Amino acid sequence: MDTIRENLPDFQRPLRILPYAIHKDPFPKVDPTGREDISTREGIAPGALVIGYSFSVYSNYYPDDAVKAFVQVFPDTRGVLLILKSYDLDNRPIERAALKVIAGDGRIRIYDGKKRLSIHEFYHAIDLYFSSSCAVGYGLNLVEAAQAGLPVTASGWRIAPKILVLRGVCAVGYDLQRVRDLQGHYAGIKNAVWSRPKIDELASVLKTMHDRFRSKLPQ
Repeated sequence: MDTIRENLPDFQRPLRILPYAIHKDPFPKVDPTGREDISTREGIAPGALVIGYSFSVYSNYYPDDAVKAFVQVFPDTRGVLLILKSYDLDNRPIERAALKVIAGDGRIRIYDGKKRLSIHEFYHAIDLYFSSSCAVGYGLNLVEAAQAGLPVTASGWRIAPKILVLRGVCAVGYDLQRVRDLQGHYAGIKNAVWSRPKIDELASVLKTMHDRFRSKLPQ
C-alpha cells in the first residue's frame, strides 16, 4: 500500500485492494495439436525440452538467474531451449544491450516486440514455466502457466498462498538484497529490498524436470 501511495501523491481518497479471482476466468489448457503447430512454426526440434520465462523489464523482472541456472545445468547439452519473452524489452536499450550476450547462445531465444510470440503461443511452445522474478507477489503469469497445465517454478518470497497450492507449482529459496533499480522505480523508497532466487535450487529443479522429461520420451 505504501508503494502505491508513493506513486500517487495527489490521490487522497481511500484505497481498497481486492484479490484477483484466479478461478473466475481460467487460462485454457494447452492442447497437443496447438503445441505441435507452434513448435513446427518456430522451428523447435522434436523432443526438445523447452523452458520459458516471461517478464517485464519495466517491472524490474530480469531473466539473469533463469539464464544462470539454465547454463549451470546445461553447459553444452543439446535438445534444450530457453525462451525469454518480454513485451517491453525493445523499449529498454540498456537491458536489451545486456541481453545481447545471452542471445549468443543458440539454445536461448528472446522474443520481444520485434520478434513476437503471443502469450497463448508462448504457453503452447514450452514444457516448463521457470520464473526468476525478484518480486513474485501475486504473479498472474504463474497462475496462467499452472492453469495451462505446465509445471511452474518460482521464488517463494511473498508468493500468494492461492498460487502455492495450485497443481504443479514449486517454490525455491531466496536471498534478500538491495533493489537493483535501473529504471528508478524505487527512487525515494528507503531500504527497498527484493528477493533473488537461489541459483542452485533453481538448477536442481531444472535438472529434475529434465530427467523426468527424458524418461517419458520413446527410447
